[in-house]
Amino acid sequence: IAPLYYLMLVLTYIFGWSMSPDELNTENFVWHLFFAQGFSGSYAYAGISPMWSLTSEIAFYLVFPFLRRLPTRALLVMFAGSFLFGDVDTGLASWLTGSTVLSATPLGAAKYMLGGMIVYRHRDLFAKNWMVALSGVFAAVMAVLMIMTLAGSELPAELPRSTILL
Repeated sequence: IAPLYYLMLVLTYIFGWSMSPDELNTENFVWHLFFAQGFSGSYAYAGISPMWSLTSEIAFYLVFPFLRRLPTRALLVMFAGSFLFGDVDTGLASWLTGSTVLSATPLGAAKYMLGGMIVYRHRDLFAKNWMVALSGVFAAVMAVLMIMTLAGSELPAELPRSTILL
C-alpha cells in the first residue's frame, strides 16, 4: 500500500487534485506523510479523502502485537469502550476534540479490529447456525437503516445517525 500511497500523495500535491488552495501546505503533507491524517480534524479528508482510514490500519498494525497477548475479557472491555468514540467525528470523539483541530475518528474504527479479533478467537462459537442466522438479521436491519438514510427518511429520534456507521 505504501509505495502507491506515496506516489498518489506526491501527484496530488503536484497537480493539486481534490484539494483547496489552503489545504496545499506543509502541515497537511506531514500529516499524510506519516499516515496520521485521520487524526487531523482539518486535513483528514483532504486530498485522497478515503485515505483517512489508513490511519486506523497503521495504528492497528502497530498495536496488534500487544493486543494479541491480551485476554479476551480485556479485548471485550476495549471493544465496548470503542463505541464511545463513534465514527465520522461523532460521539465522544467529537465531544472531546471538536472536529477542527484533532479527530479521534480512527479510534472509533477500533471496534472493527477488536471485534474481528474476538470473533477469530471464538470462531467455533460464531460459526454455529444460530449465530449465523442472528448475523443475517443484524445485516438486514442495518441494510434497512442505510436504505432509509439514503432515501432521506427520518430515523427514529432516539436512534443516533451514527448507528448506521457501526
